[in-house]
Amino acid sequence: MPLSAIKKIEAHFEGKLLAEIDPYALHQKMQRGDTDFLVLDVRPREMFDARHIKGATSIPLDDLQKAELPHGKLIIVYCGGMTCMLSSKAALLLAKRGFHAKTLIGGLAVWQQDKYPVQRKKR
Repeated sequence: MPLSAIKKIEAHFEGKLLAEIDPYALHQKMQRGDTDFLVLDVRPREMFDARHIKGATSIPLDDLQKAELPHGKLIIVYCGGMTCMLSSKAALLLAKRGFHAKTLIGGLAVWQQDKYPVQRKKR
């Protein structure tokens, strides 16, 4: 394999590490009580109400452009799962607005599969 191809692969994976977080790492941040991040659910509000990561904030993707968010915090965005592109679209939008954003690998589906805490909207 040519060195130029290897460098492209290297850059790809460096980018992934800058732009993604896995459920275990997020859960560890929560367990430590870190306050330097915000977990953001970008799915439609009714999906958030049905089930979401405990402590997450709901701002559907369509409302994100005008949303007021804290600068200086990592914003971890998620959607339904591996085939949902809402979190990638949200992270791109946030990055263009000057925020440090990462997507949660696997979204809510992998979070639940790993048995991390979820909650429903109280009625």
